[in-house]
Amino acid sequence: MIKLIEVSGEDRKFKTPIWIPADVVVRDNGGGTAQLKITNIPGWITVAESPEEVTRKILEFKLAMVRYEASSYAAYEHIATEELVHPYAPPLDQVLILKGLAGLEG
Repeated sequence: MIKLIEVSGEDRKFKTPIWIPADVVVRDNGGGTAQLKITNIPGWITVAESPEEVTRKILEFKLAMVRYEASSYAAYEHIATEELVHPYAPPLDQVLILKGLAGLEG
């Protein structure tokens, strides 16, 4: 999930944090904001970020997920060969990257 800021109301004065999945449609709303179409949610959601910023965050999230999966597998292979107690522990650096993209404090 990716953290963005939804804007609404007159002059876009109401701002609310939202978390979106990586599979959204992004379009330019003008004025430096973007609109998102999310599966199973009717209508478009307006966010404070530009379409380029939203796209960058989505691509960063997808890349981080691929790296997380690859590093988890590598960690599992390394730990499994050393016969340690907890073979499913994900690499901490990848967990922190994903938490940052989700807007969570690490």
